Amino acid sequence: MKSFLPGNKGFTLIEVLLATTLVILGVLAVVNAMSAGVYTDRSVEGQVIALNLAQEEMEILKNTPYANLAASPMTALTGNFSNYSRQVVLTVLNTNLTEVTVNVSWNLGLMNSSVSLTTLLVAPS
Repeated sequence: MKSFLPGNKGFTLIEVLLATTLVILGVLAVVNAMSAGVYTDRSVEGQVIALNLAQEEMEILKNTPYANLAASPMTALTGNFSNYSRQVVLTVLNTNLTEVTVNVSWNLGLMNSSVSLTTLLVAPS
């Protein structure tokens, strides 16, 4: 719309609505990107903790004498790690070779995640 008064300068209603819409869309895009970044950060943090817990159990099993592998107790997860669960699977391939898999799972909001580490342990000769 044009102003019929001379020297009257300003914005029309359409210009104001368009500028407001663009600013709101920009703010929503930034908020969405920040929330996605926070969620990804929490997910990666959960993976790092789970891998450390699996590696810890793997080191304990590695330092256990081969004859005592089946009887070795799994270390309990307590404190800040109570929402993580750890499972050890021993598969005897032959008398001198055992496959060890450590599974760690956890809950991140509505999503369940897990990581696994697998190695072979050989009886000393």
